[in-house]
Amino acid sequence: MRLLESIELRVAAIALAFVLAAIFMSYAMADSLLPVAGAAYVLIFWTVAWYRPDFAMFVIFVSAPFQNDLGDNSGPRISIAEMHLALALPVFILKELIQKRPLRIGPVGIAIFFYLTVCMLSNILNWYADPSDQMPLIGFLNLSTSNKNITGIQAFAQMVLYMVAAPVLFCTFCRDISKLLKCFYALVVVGVILSLTAIVVRSNYFLGLNKNGLGGSLATAAVISLELWLAAKRRKTRWALGAATVVILAGDLMSMSRGAWLATIVGVVVIMSVRRQFKRLLLMLLLVIPVITLWWYFLTPLQRDYVTAFDASHENIKIRFDSIAFAIRLFRLHPVYGFGVFLRKQYDATNIILCVLAETGVLGLATFLGIFAVLAAMFWKTIKIIKPADPLFSFVSIAAALTFARLVHGVADHYWSRGPILNAWASVGMATAVYFISQRRKRAAHRLCLAEQGLIRNTANTPWNAMET
Repeated sequence: MRLLESIELRVAAIALAFVLAAIFMSYAMADSLLPVAGAAYVLIFWTVAWYRPDFAMFVIFVSAPFQNDLGDNSGPRISIAEMHLALALPVFILKELIQKRPLRIGPVGIAIFFYLTVCMLSNILNWYADPSDQMPLIGFLNLSTSNKNITGIQAFAQMVLYMVAAPVLFCTFCRDISKLLKCFYALVVVGVILSLTAIVVRSNYFLGLNKNGLGGSLATAAVISLELWLAAKRRKTRWALGAATVVILAGDLMSMSRGAWLATIVGVVVIMSVRRQFKRLLLMLLLVIPVITLWWYFLTPLQRDYVTAFDASHENIKIRFDSIAFAIRLFRLHPVYGFGVFLRKQYDATNIILCVLAETGVLGLATFLGIFAVLAAMFWKTIKIIKPADPLFSFVSIAAALTFARLVHGVADHYWSRGPILNAWASVGMATAVYFISQRRKRAAHRLCLAEQGLIRNTANTPWNAMET
């Protein structure tokens, strides 16, 4: 068995090397070689996904921070993580159908279904509407009806990819959920590399990333690193994760993304709250004061002005105010079901609440917020059974932190953007797998209690605290 696992690991390593080589060739080689490299890439990744699904999910999760498009702008706009997710999903679904195992999305599935139904309804009701007639003088005069509908389909597909495909994949296709802990550790390593790069080059624009994309990914890495540090048992591991957290937080500050800072704060508060580490949270907040003071000292006058700017005299703030006014105006025109999800592609949608109101009206906002209410209930039910000392607890803690940190980040920046949103919804899938484990433990404990009372026979033949899903 160990020999078989070793062989599979070598195959996975070779496949990863080939994947990286294929990506390089897609940029560097002649166009005539691209189809060959692409076909080989797909076949190798499908083989790895079939035999090592945990490795395929590892690649998806870790590559999410690299949000830039593959290839040039003439082709489809897709990131490497989105491409891996799209490639892995049909393989995993086929494997599940052959093994006759059900696809699972958990309690949040019905809430997501209602929201996507409202989005589809909004698109259908606005299908034949001409944007220039509906919204005169609002910036849509050059957008045709057909382009509007195509954009709406693309936006809807993006939601399905993040909110359905990612949770289903990460919940269903790994028999031992503990194997996915390596995804978190690897993302911390990526966060350290990105932070050190930002600190060395003293810029928040590099590797094709912008400040908001970089900041969002570093906020995600910081939250994950903190949780792993709290959960670590070995002293050396705690020291390494503590140093990694400090480095990532420094890079997060260097990103100059206020939305990312807000997301980091929310994520830290959520993790400390679910772990009931309120004293440690207070100590961390006290330590932040001298750190912020020192950081402020090293900022240039221009950077200080940018950080404290919240009035319309600054261009970036003016764009935010214009976007808010734009979304409110559209919501008032169609308050019930909105104008369709194509809107997010047509303006600077930096407030998810107002964006949802403009796209799908009050029906959309109610169902969208219902998703997070269901997730909060699922997290709460899980942590009542899975205790902080359990290694599975980190899956739930990270998922809760990333989910609500991303939501709060979306109030100040784009929610439907690459990178952090994929990590957040993938972590929801992992937490859902842990939720199913917790419910099985609860039922097994209840049966054991009844058996001890002599009310039923104890016929359980598996340990109730098994890690497998």
